[in-house]
Amino acid sequence: MTGPGPRIQLPVSDVTELIELLQFIDDWLATCHGHLREPFARFVGHPAYGISHLRGYLQRLAFLLGADKRRPALRRSVLTGMRHHGRADPTREG
Repeated sequence: MTGPGPRIQLPVSDVTELIELLQFIDDWLATCHGHLREPFARFVGHPAYGISHLRGYLQRLAFLLGADKRRPALRRSVLTGMRHHGRADPTREG
């Protein structure tokens, strides 16, 4: 019998950002579901795994990290954080 796997500890601020990003992607998939169904199916290559499955995994991971089901809308927070860290600028195309 083996013990539990290695434990990884992240700063609370990093966990919060990760939860917000997971929720942002989940929200985006929910609003674009119809547009993404075919490209997602081509990418995955198997009809048994769809966007709803991916959304379920994103929601589960966010929950395991401590997300609250009654979460507020986090889109602005994620985009602000991404700009702050130089990861994205939604005002520019590219």
